[in-house]
Amino acid sequence: MVNYLNAPIHLCLNSRSRGYDKTTTTRALKRLEDAGYIVRQRDPGDGRARIVQASEEGERIRPAIEELSTGWAEIMFASFSESEKETALELLRRMALNR
Repeated sequence: MVNYLNAPIHLCLNSRSRGYDKTTTTRALKRLEDAGYIVRQRDPGDGRARIVQASEEGERIRPAIEELSTGWAEIMFASFSESEKETALELLRRMALNR
């Protein structure tokens, strides 16, 4: 949920861009906030909206999350050729657009 590359991110835009229901997103972010991994703040430009970014603890665990993500991808694509990986990723991108 937390976009490390472009933090902070607008909560509504993050939910919509990923095809998640706003209620589901809010619930998940509440758990991350309670655990101390993110910080939610009011958007200064729109008092109704919230901006989300990684907390200090979230930034501290970032390398471990990235390592797990990379490891998972390596396992999933272990038997794929480079061409097959590219095809699979393109198909997944297309599937994600079918919301």
